[in-house]
Amino acid sequence: MSQLIRFGYSRATGAPHKRGSALVFSLIMVGIVTASGMMMLQLNIARSRERGQSTDNKRAIYIAEAGISEAYLAVAQGRSGNIGSEAAPARFANGVFWVEAVDGDKGQVALRSTGLCRTGRFALSVVVERTHDPIASLGMFGGAQVIVGEGAVVDGYDSRVGDPSAVRDLVDLISRGDKIPVPARLGSNGDALIEASANTRTMVVGDVTPGPGHAVTVEPNGVVAGSTLPGRTIVTLPELDAPQISSAGDLAIARGDLTVPSGEYRYGRMTIAAGQSLTIEGPCTLILDHLSLESGSELVADNHDGTVTLFIGESLHVSSGATITNGRRDPTQLVVLVGASDPVDVDGDGLLDAPFEFAPSGEFEGFLYAPFADFVVPSDLHLKGGVVAQSLTLDSGARLTFDAALEETDITLTGLPRLVAWRIVALPDVEIVNLREDPLRKLEQDGVTPTASGDAAKESYLRIVYLDTSGAKQDYEGFVSGLDWSQVRSVEKLRWFPEPGVDAGDWIKPTKIGKALVKQV
Repeated sequence: MSQLIRFGYSRATGAPHKRGSALVFSLIMVGIVTASGMMMLQLNIARSRERGQSTDNKRAIYIAEAGISEAYLAVAQGRSGNIGSEAAPARFANGVFWVEAVDGDKGQVALRSTGLCRTGRFALSVVVERTHDPIASLGMFGGAQVIVGEGAVVDGYDSRVGDPSAVRDLVDLISRGDKIPVPARLGSNGDALIEASANTRTMVVGDVTPGPGHAVTVEPNGVVAGSTLPGRTIVTLPELDAPQISSAGDLAIARGDLTVPSGEYRYGRMTIAAGQSLTIEGPCTLILDHLSLESGSELVADNHDGTVTLFIGESLHVSSGATITNGRRDPTQLVVLVGASDPVDVDGDGLLDAPFEFAPSGEFEGFLYAPFADFVVPSDLHLKGGVVAQSLTLDSGARLTFDAALEETDITLTGLPRLVAWRIVALPDVEIVNLREDPLRKLEQDGVTPTASGDAAKESYLRIVYLDTSGAKQDYEGFVSGLDWSQVRSVEKLRWFPEPGVDAGDWIKPTKIGKALVKQV
């Protein structure tokens, strides 16, 4: 009995001890599971924050890039490039940005854009160059090659100062070894050949610049009174960018002369018959698919009030005996841009013809750009100004005279600032950046309403001289938003004001031949 009692006592006293051990073990397991859960929760929260931060940063990058785009457009329009400010940024999507512009040397502008989106921050800097493609300053240029035939003369002058020298004076100048007042500018991406013979002297009164790795060959009795060193880089000849306007159909000038008033016009095929004349009053841009001048016809550029610009898309045929007259005798005021490249049936006989022929008689004073054409300068033509073609060949006795005034013109084909460099930069040390909170909420608390990105440029007040849709010249001064752009056909010039009543910047011309880039989009 005592054994039973002792046994029972042992069981009775041992049971609470075992139950307590199980409880402690259970509590430990619960603690471990709870701690693991908390750790997983914290890890997930941290990962969510990282994902959110990463998303915000990506959006901030896109917003900063949008700021650069707005500033780039502003620079192309002739403005400073400043967009908004840290105190009053521009709004884009669900964030804000501002761009600071700093002018540098040689027409360069540094644009620094700061983009903010929720907690994301990003700053980007680019450098653009206001200088456009210096196509006209190339002088006389043949992309593939240049050949100067026997007895041809290539020289230079400045139309702002006077007329070209007589050939005999050039001979005397070279013989004496005197300094050349305005040297010729003849170049190529390939080789250059100066042909001559024992009885016929060929003269280039200036530099001949072949392409990188190429050379100039000068035959006996040929003279190059300048450098023949090759260029450092290949010159890219850009394609044309004609204004996009509707065509008025074909036009044949066969019975009576015709005058085209100032404005911007487009035709399909234009033919000027023998004995007929077409006068174009500047400023005017005439866009044609085909242009044909028959022998004995005349095209007159009346550019006393502005530049006459011709865009010819598919074919240009100026026959020998036709004449092209520059009213002001200023090569910078007559521009002929030719995109013709493929053979085309010009006369309707079912046979393909060469897309380019330019053989006017006498003198042509202007700038001719034909990047796909093989241009042969006829022996009876004296071209004053500049010419750029796929290849350039001077027949015996032909003469090219480069006009140094073209260096200062705004003749350009792309019309857009050139990107020089870009880089990621440090964020500015300002309050709205350092707070690391939603900038829209912070601005709302401060009572600031961000300006829409398209309206946030520093300069919004301008004076503009333009041609309306009827061709009449108009002069407007006021805010950009107050101008009815649907009535603007083409822009002659404009100037921007930081604000009304403040001194304006310089007059500028559109950076694109044709429709103005100042139109808001």
